Amino acid sequence: MVIDGNGDYYKPGKCFECRAGEHEDNDDNIIMCSIIDPKTGKQIKRGNLCGEHQHMYITDGYILK
Repeated sequence: MVIDGNGDYYKPGKCFECRAGEHEDNDDNIIMCSIIDPKTGKQIKRGNLCGEHQHMYITDGYILK
């Protein structure tokens, strides 16, 4: 268990966005993803993402591979 900035305990998960937000994984649908900027075709991030954060990047217009 880890204490976040608010003094709350949380279990760090595999999703890099959930860890950055200092909370447990949103769901268990975690896969390794490359996040591609569609304008440049370049990879901007790579790591494990939960299903909610996968959906967030897709709705923001990024390509996940």
